[in-house]
Amino acid sequence: MRKRPIERWMLSFLTLLLASECHFVAVMGSCGSFLVIRVSATDSHRYARIGNPTVSAAMVGQPSYVATITRASADSTITEIRGGAGSYDVTVAKAGYTSVTQRAVVSDRGSCLSPRPVDLDVVMTPLSVR
Repeated sequence: MRKRPIERWMLSFLTLLLASECHFVAVMGSCGSFLVIRVSATDSHRYARIGNPTVSAAMVGQPSYVATITRASADSTITEIRGGAGSYDVTVAKAGYTSVTQRAVVSDRGSCLSPRPVDLDVVMTPLSVR
């Protein structure tokens, strides 16, 4: 059997084919942990953003699943949740406010390389001052 040299166009085609597959990207570690939800909290009385709320996220039906939660570097009022597609119960808490839990559904449509995150704005009510 005679060996053929690999042409440059063959490598380009193979790279394009493999990069378009989410499974290939997942093996490389990029897919399955992308930005899925951007969370912000708004004061229901002042209609102002609440800074540095505590955010937790649990994937519905997978209690042991752990999403990565970080504060956005440019804005302390935005919290970013990284994970995979699915339904998340997102809880937002802050001292002086009632805690709020909302469900966010992240579609698995789109590309692993450029997912479309869900923006979740939670309205929080201040606790009464006695």
